[in-house]
Amino acid sequence: MPVAGSAIQGEKQADRIFSDLRALLIHAELAQGKTEEELLRHDTARERIVDLLKLQTKLQNNPQKSEFAYYMIDGFDWEASLGLRIVPLEHIHGEIVLASDGYPRLFPSLAETEAFLANLLQEDPLCYKQYRSTKGRYGDNVSFDDRCYVRFSY
Repeated sequence: MPVAGSAIQGEKQADRIFSDLRALLIHAELAQGKTEEELLRHDTARERIVDLLKLQTKLQNNPQKSEFAYYMIDGFDWEASLGLRIVPLEHIHGEIVLASDGYPRLFPSLAETEAFLANLLQEDPLCYKQYRSTKGRYGDNVSFDDRCYVRFSY
């Protein structure tokens, strides 16, 4: 989320690790003769990390401090002091862009942000080279993940 021209990213460490692992598995499968097209139809690298992705949910809003813990506003009670990040804005005026992790990079406008995403998905639909993710774009999906973009002035 850009604040006064800077980006503040809230990335889970486990996602970064699993994205790197999936990229490694894709490279290994390509080295053994699979094609990107085959992996877009059947992402065996994603299948290999699914159990790990499920396991990481045990760290969501977990009161035990851990470098792998992450906190979400999800309707369940949790202690905000564990993971709430506060960004002071009292001396900043302008626009704020908030978005979900379905957008790899944010720009001042939704059109620019969507154009960047479309270009990325055109060049790397498996999401393992330019932008590593725990999943790629499959079938008729327009992206690799759901997305939300909000821009407001204050």
